[in-house]
Amino acid sequence: MLHFDPSKPAAYPNGRTFTEDVIDMRVALLTKNEAPPTGLSPHTDTLDRFPHLGDPHS
Repeated sequence: MLHFDPSKPAAYPNGRTFTEDVIDMRVALLTKNEAPPTGLSPHTDTLDRFPHLGDPHS
């Protein structure tokens, strides 16, 4: 069960923001930081309306 505290900002594990890399954070937690990072970065072209992602990357 995930707990959410509305008095705190949304950030893992208190909810999450759209661009957070939760998978890398979770893998690091489960492997005690032994797994190398994926090297991927979040989108920087997010929109404030659905579907939230900008044009596909080439």
